[in-house]
Amino acid sequence: MAVIQHELELTFPAAKVVRPVLCEMFRRHEVVFNVARANVTRQRGHFHFTLLGEEGVVKAAEEYLRTAGIEVHVLRSGPFEGKLPARPDRLGSNPSEPRAARKLWLTYSEALRDRPIVWEMACRFDVTFDIRQSSVGKDVNIMAVLLEGPASHVEGAMEFLRRIGIEVEPIEKSVIEG
Repeated sequence: MAVIQHELELTFPAAKVVRPVLCEMFRRHEVVFNVARANVTRQRGHFHFTLLGEEGVVKAAEEYLRTAGIEVHVLRSGPFEGKLPARPDRLGSNPSEPRAARKLWLTYSEALRDRPIVWEMACRFDVTFDIRQSSVGKDVNIMAVLLEGPASHVEGAMEFLRRIGIEVEPIEKSVIEG
């Protein structure tokens, strides 16, 4: 089993991709992903993104993104030298539980930058994530994300993020609407 790492640049017209495609890709393909940077405006989306996994699965995930209307440019490709993170167990859910949606600012330190935090969260909790923006600084990173799912999973995801050292703040304005 050849495990590869692809660093990607993803671009798309925002009007063309109106659903959480990265979340859908994650659910369809057994890849580990990490968002290095993201920016979504009313006109355009632009992400720097890393995929890890078996070569065929990584390529299938990239093709899924292309068929969803995203331009995928491989910036770097090569064998992955480390150990793939173990996929966390998912918390069970109740189909009749009320659903919740939360718009959040996630602020975290450089120490967590290379950790696939959104992947870990999405593995553990039955939440749909939609990353709207991300800013990478020297010492701090900020991400705007919309989480939707069973209320207990949305709350659990938020608590998980806090527990690993991420500041989780609600977005009160419609900053991530566009």
